[in-house]
Amino acid sequence: MLKRAGQEHGEVVVKKSGGKHQHEEHNSAWKVAFADFCLALMCLFLVLWVLAARDKEEIEMAMAAGAAPNMTYQGQGVRMIGEYQPGSLIPKNPVRPQAQEETGGQPRVQKLLDSPEELAQLSRRVREVGEQVGLGDHIVTAVTAEGLRITVHDTEQSGMFKLGSAEPTAEFVRLLRRIGPMFREIDNQLVIAGHTDALPYSSHSAFAASNWSLSMQRALAARGHMMLGGMPERSVLQVIGMAEVAPADPEQPQAAINRRVELLVTTKAHAQNVHQTFGRLPVSEPLTPGLQSSPADTPMLELLRKVLLQPLQGEAQAKP
Repeated sequence: MLKRAGQEHGEVVVKKSGGKHQHEEHNSAWKVAFADFCLALMCLFLVLWVLAARDKEEIEMAMAAGAAPNMTYQGQGVRMIGEYQPGSLIPKNPVRPQAQEETGGQPRVQKLLDSPEELAQLSRRVREVGEQVGLGDHIVTAVTAEGLRITVHDTEQSGMFKLGSAEPTAEFVRLLRRIGPMFREIDNQLVIAGHTDALPYSSHSAFAASNWSLSMQRALAARGHMMLGGMPERSVLQVIGMAEVAPADPEQPQAAINRRVELLVTTKAHAQNVHQTFGRLPVSEPLTPGLQSSPADTPMLELLRKVLLQPLQGEAQAKP
């Protein structure tokens, strides 16, 4: 033992190692730590991948619904608009029509349903799908002069959309995606109309959220999910929002049955009328000198027009 210099007490102990631990840094302990690090990193990437896949699905649903803001009820008797946080953009890649893929590039032969019997058969198919997805009590169908009218309405127990929003419930999504492929088989065009109850929004600004915007967004959501189910885009003739102006139960304007989405499978004649109403304006033709008139749209008016024009045409031919 050595004594420390300048001190009377205390001893310095020098321990010499035998050198048997000089290679401990070369053992396999670091491999266990590295394996734990790799496992944690893999779990992190897996979680990020799941979150990205979920966000993409939510974005697709939002885009299919017209990118509508999330509207919610708040308080008694009024609606409030909530927050909406858009996600990342979905790449726009060209998609080949599904109907051509299944037929080897050849267009599918479609049938035009125009008789009441054919429309009634389609009605039964829709009601069968409604029973299968648990919405049989929500569906009302009727064959009219304009076509097959399919109404999917709320009940006091459940609704087609989340309260005050344009986000459909899971049952309604299943219904829409299962009846969408039916329109690949027929050549009829579809009018989609959204309806709300009479419960107003708290804001009355001209550009604020209202029952008009809510009903339109719900109709667009129905269109989007039917297209995701396989309905061709050209099958849609018109998408409209009716707000609360056409209640199913006028005596109770805030009743659940007034909140509904209607699908009108149009006949050929009604579809042509819609095209003419909102299409190109008719060319004006002179009825008499100095007087302009649009062409007649009915046989009676056309006959009257010919009778009135006959004397003028005779005078014109008699002139040298």
